[in-house]
Amino acid sequence: MGSHHYIVTAFKEFFPFSLGGWATGWFAGTPLLEFYFPLPYLLIWCLEHVLGYEVAFKLATVSGPFLLPVTAYALARLLDAPHTVRAAVPAGAVAFLFLEGKTETTALTFDGITPDLATFDTTTLDIFGGFLTSMLAGEFAYSLGLSVLLLGAGLLYRVSRRCQDRFPYGWIAVAGGILGLNAITHMIPTLMILPIAVLVVIDTPQQGRWLWFRLGAGASLIATAAVIFPFWPVIGIGTLILTVLAGWPSHRKLLSILTAGLLAIGCSAFWTLPTLAWHGLTAPSKWVNSYGTTWVAHGPLLWLLPLACISLVIAVVRRHPGALILGAWGLIALFAFYNAPSSAIVNGRFLPLYYLCICLIAAWGIGEIIDLIPWKQASSFLYLRESITAFLAVGLFWFVASTSTKAQPWAAHNYRGYECTSVRPTYDDESKQQITDGCAALHETVITEGASGLAPTWHELQDLMQTIRDHVPARSRLAWEYNSDYGRFGTPRVMENIPFFTDVDTMEGLLIESSASALYHFWIQAEFSLSATGAVPGYQYPPFNPSAAVEHLRHFGTEYFMAETEEVKEGMRALVGVEEIVTTPEHQGNRFSLFRISDTGYIRVPEEWPVQVRETQNNWQEEALLWFSDMQPQEKGVLIHAPGSSPLGPIASTLPVVNSVIELGNTPSRLTTQPGLIEKQEIDFARTEISFRTNAIGEPHYIAVSYFPNWRVEGAEGPYMLSPSLMLVFPTEKEVRLFYTTSPVERVGQFLTLLSVLTIFGFLFLEKRGRQQRQEIQEPDQTAANQVEEHADRTGKDHTPSPAPVPNPKEPQDHTPPDLTDIPPSDITEHLTSGEISPQTTDFHVDLHDDIDDIDDIDKKNNKDEADQTTGT
Repeated sequence: MGSHHYIVTAFKEFFPFSLGGWATGWFAGTPLLEFYFPLPYLLIWCLEHVLGYEVAFKLATVSGPFLLPVTAYALARLLDAPHTVRAAVPAGAVAFLFLEGKTETTALTFDGITPDLATFDTTTLDIFGGFLTSMLAGEFAYSLGLSVLLLGAGLLYRVSRRCQDRFPYGWIAVAGGILGLNAITHMIPTLMILPIAVLVVIDTPQQGRWLWFRLGAGASLIATAAVIFPFWPVIGIGTLILTVLAGWPSHRKLLSILTAGLLAIGCSAFWTLPTLAWHGLTAPSKWVNSYGTTWVAHGPLLWLLPLACISLVIAVVRRHPGALILGAWGLIALFAFYNAPSSAIVNGRFLPLYYLCICLIAAWGIGEIIDLIPWKQASSFLYLRESITAFLAVGLFWFVASTSTKAQPWAAHNYRGYECTSVRPTYDDESKQQITDGCAALHETVITEGASGLAPTWHELQDLMQTIRDHVPARSRLAWEYNSDYGRFGTPRVMENIPFFTDVDTMEGLLIESSASALYHFWIQAEFSLSATGAVPGYQYPPFNPSAAVEHLRHFGTEYFMAETEEVKEGMRALVGVEEIVTTPEHQGNRFSLFRISDTGYIRVPEEWPVQVRETQNNWQEEALLWFSDMQPQEKGVLIHAPGSSPLGPIASTLPVVNSVIELGNTPSRLTTQPGLIEKQEIDFARTEISFRTNAIGEPHYIAVSYFPNWRVEGAEGPYMLSPSLMLVFPTEKEVRLFYTTSPVERVGQFLTLLSVLTIFGFLFLEKRGRQQRQEIQEPDQTAANQVEEHADRTGKDHTPSPAPVPNPKEPQDHTPPDLTDIPPSDITEHLTSGEISPQTTDFHVDLHDDIDDIDDIDKKNNKDEADQTTGT
């Protein structure tokens, strides 16, 4: 959680003029929020202007858990759930938030450069997303996305039901807007809206009583096949099978769902389009996960799963599609968890939706069971029924929450801040009792030292940041030894906030997947750290090697290095060209040393001309890592054809071409005439601009800034990607200027977003006008009566309609019930649910015909009584 602060700081430099830009603080530069989700940070920016940054950050990060019960209630209501179910479902959402405790050591392998390598990682629910512990671990974007997902799913269902008799412009507009917000909140909840779209399309209640039997049989076959065959093709074929079994949906339903989806895509196109276009420049992580069957149910889920099954049986008997749709949704999420193909996404990301569906269906079952009890129709009994439901649902939440041991102390640890909770509280997993309050223990230490009442490690962190501000020039690049003991400051990732506390950039950051340079930083981290993280999984990282680390740092233009461990300090002191310039004040035996690496800068002319590798757009990362892992100080650089690369100019076209970097030794050397650093350089990262003056016109210049297609150059040819992930230009003039700008892909996305927003407003206008027209049509009798009354006032004549003639009892009366088959089911549902009657079946026509027959019997009796009175008279 603590390493998100720099994102907000950099975001404020570009917004509201742009939702993204170039952030220099991490990984030698990274496209800010190009591959990460902007909505949570936009929410922080909005709240900050009213509440201040600290409060705004806290409220934005906890917004997902607080909204989840609200959107769960909205989902139940949009699914036409009974009132008792609506009272229970929010408690099921709260129970989901407190799930925790599952831990498993999982084999994680990478399908790519070194497929025989495998690393092992301890996987817990904390990293999957959605739960309270996940939010406290920094996954607050996922939590917010999951909350928005429930609302979007309910709106899609309502669109499918309201399109029976007309095109529901208003519902489509709202659904498209909400789903668009979901797309810029988190990717996984966005992907999981696709099964809901399929389910609501094939949900056709007019097909009769056998519909759900056919769908259930088809879903069972698909579920069995999905375990044996690859997941996604089975889902595609299964969707077609279910659609055929259910009967083809109406053209209006398909058009309505597709329109809502297109509006959602358009609303988020300003972000999704460039993200999809440049996704090949992200860190190359591809996970293949092996999870045990115990993840299906454990802990409280062992009790909730049977209740959810009972709820589904009741839903089948009562033919309520809402619970069945949730059940199918959860099963699809579970199959994705076990069978999703290898990708950059950890399969565990799909598991929270399965758990959420179990909790919601279990709460749904409590409401259904209470609703089965025959209650009197008096309002007091209805309130009693809903109160009992809510009480039982709260018991469900309390049962799950009682198993939580980490949420409360972890929340206190996170939101007390660096100033107080620099050591997390400890607790006993077996007794579930907190042993010590980390903040209280620190305060005891503070009192004995006679300090100001803040944590001692907060003073140490302040001294460290002040040392960096005093001895490292602004916009310089600093690398730091990784040490898990940094957790004493509040989080082991505290050093990622160096750009937040100072004006100094650092090599490591939070948005690992967002930078093409992330993998190579963690490679260097392994060379200068005793306990490296290996955050990009699946690689055999090198051993501790300070000499190689310094050469790699020079290549990335990193001039300063910070170490805490004595072994690392000694390794750096032994190197030529590395100077220890300052040490921080000692705090409880801890002291940092700051080193300066000579002959380091952002722009240099190499000693040899580079070589280009042929056609590397599909495997550029493999070639880059092969070059980087064996790089020597005098080795040639490589021009890499990466996604979005500029066409080669006249100078770059003359470079020797090899099929792979392993052939570099076979190419002749070509020396440059003026190698060395470019001294007269101006780097204005606030405006994302790099300018320099050079006399080496036509020769290669290395720019130690991460490559991205948005960079443009004036007075030079390029920029091209230089191994492993930096930029290369060939000056054609003495004055060279590089600048970061908006790409054509981003402009197209922004245009589509604007067009979609205007379309939503247009749909809302059409919905309002259509509602007014329907109201005028529904009130013709009242209008005619008003006209008669006005005419009577003008003429003085009574135009009251004559009473209807008394029927002759001897003549047969036609009491055939009216034909209601043409009445749209959506209108019937609206009338029935407007009062206290809450139908539990979708077969409304049968129930209404029964009611009409009862009314016929009453009419016959009344007509007979009137006829007898007439005869008697």
